Amino acid sequence: MWHHLVVTKPERNIVVAESIQNSMFVLMAFTKGTSPAVFSKLDIKTGDIHYYFSPGAEIVARTHKADPCEAPSKETAGNLIVGDASAVGRFFS
Repeated sequence: MWHHLVVTKPERNIVVAESIQNSMFVLMAFTKGTSPAVFSKLDIKTGDIHYYFSPGAEIVARTHKADPCEAPSKETAGNLIVGDASAVGRFFS
């Protein structure tokens, strides 16, 4: 299941992004075959940052209190910020 997190305070984004990346590096070092990935997108109108966690990154999503969601489109998910570069093609072909 995909997960979604919104960071509404831009000043918190650096801390949140760093925490997500560190958690993902640990997850990827100790798991194989789960294809964890996190995507993010800036909402230009509100300044909010939206993070989308792939199913393989569920433990990281839960750690960051992200909510379950439907699989996003590539346009909604934004850019891959951490994970295997092939994740874009796997999730959004």
